[in-house]
Amino acid sequence: MYEANVKVLKDTLQFLQENQKIKKFIYFSTCEIYGDSVQPSTESDNVNPVTLYSLTKSMAENIVKYYMNVFDFPATIVRPALVYGKGQSNRFFIPQAINRLLNGEDFDMTKGDQARDFIHISDLLDALLKIINTDTFVKDVVNISSNCEIKLRD
Repeated sequence: MYEANVKVLKDTLQFLQENQKIKKFIYFSTCEIYGDSVQPSTESDNVNPVTLYSLTKSMAENIVKYYMNVFDFPATIVRPALVYGKGQSNRFFIPQAINRLLNGEDFDMTKGDQARDFIHISDLLDALLKIINTDTFVKDVVNISSNCEIKLRD
């Protein structure tokens, strides 16, 4: 995770900053950097990584912020909610639940009291197009979500 989320990003940003003129760089972080805090979160909420994955994403965000501040690098950090949609791998919750239930199979899970913010891939893409086509979010952090918490059992 460190190699993919931190080192490769650092090397890429260094290359782009030294060799390329780009209009905007969009870094995909994750809503998981907020940890176990109540969702939905706001961009100003404290990050509290509780997994190695979210820790490396938080580290990567700090590298992007460093480049934005020191080199005036035109980046936007996006923190998408949990994305779902057609073609998603069956290892994720929603397609796994749908496929098992459609096939009449048991779906073992907790009571489902955990609440999450989900966003459909088409809504995420719409939001990304808005970010790409405007200068409003340059050097900014943007949560992309439905802004609606839903319990997994629902």
